[in-house]
Amino acid sequence: MAVNILVIKESKLDSTVDNDEVYLSAFELVRKDRKINGRNGVCIDLRTNLNYRIPNDLSNDECLFLDISKPQSTPFLVGTWHRPPS
Repeated sequence: MAVNILVIKESKLDSTVDNDEVYLSAFELVRKDRKINGRNGVCIDLRTNLNYRIPNDLSNDECLFLDISKPQSTPFLVGTWHRPPS
């Protein structure tokens, strides 16, 4: 079985980390970086052959959702979020 979607929370990625540094072959990285105030980022790696869109009405500073569509399949939603312990 192959991995098609990899969801990561608490990614610790910020503007100092380039996509090339965390590149996975045959994957596209969609990321929401952590903010200066110390909140953790989230990201989703998905196969380059998957079509997706980011529904803006579901995303904020601490979560990321992707609406994924495949030929001859019902579209589905994948998401990740991080809620800091406060």
